[in-house]
Amino acid sequence: MRLLAPDLSGDASREIEAAIRAPFDKPAQLQGLVTADLTNTLAAMYPKGLVYDDTTDGLKFSNGTAFITVPLLSAANTWSGVQTFSVIPVLSGGGITFPATQVASADANTLDDYEEGTWTPALQFGGAATGMTYSVQQARYTKIGRVVHVQLRIALSAKGSSTGGAKITGLPFASAQEVGGAVYATNLTTVAVPMFRVNAGSDINLLDYTSSSLSDLNDADFTDTSIVFLFCSYTV
Repeated sequence: MRLLAPDLSGDASREIEAAIRAPFDKPAQLQGLVTADLTNTLAAMYPKGLVYDDTTDGLKFSNGTAFITVPLLSAANTWSGVQTFSVIPVLSGGGITFPATQVASADANTLDDYEEGTWTPALQFGGAATGMTYSVQQARYTKIGRVVHVQLRIALSAKGSSTGGAKITGLPFASAQEVGGAVYATNLTTVAVPMFRVNAGSDINLLDYTSSSLSDLNDADFTDTSIVFLFCSYTV
């Protein structure tokens, strides 16, 4: 038996040829075959568009000259593909993890930092603390964007021999401007209304409000069992 091929010519032949070539003539991104060799070509053909790359299981975003990999988030809160962003917040254990070093943003609607931890408050008189000891020396902080919330508690077991104005040092972040408020303190001497002022820096001055004026607290206002509690917020 001999099979005879049909005699095709003209329009019929061209239609068959076009049907055979069609799958190979499609743009590479429609076939899921994005490769490094095609990057420049596709970026030029499809500027600022999204293309799926099945070789890395990610989205390729064209900025007009090159592609950036956009990772996909699965139902298990894990990222697929390669993350090429420099630093981004990530989902971890049901929370959002920010980078250890803040990536600052000038956008008023962008939260670019979160951090919480402990710090060590230190009382000084005249910039020194000779012979001073504590029974309690605790403090915590929470930083959200540019705002820092701090709380501290110090309890002396001996105030030492240093003299001069009283201040607390060791703030976890330097303040950009001065803020102030009231302090809860016990076992002081003749202090009327204890107050504080966060300086533009990392120190907290302790003050006394008397007769419509403020004056610095000093070593004479403290005893060997003085206790100071303080909570405040400031910007960096």
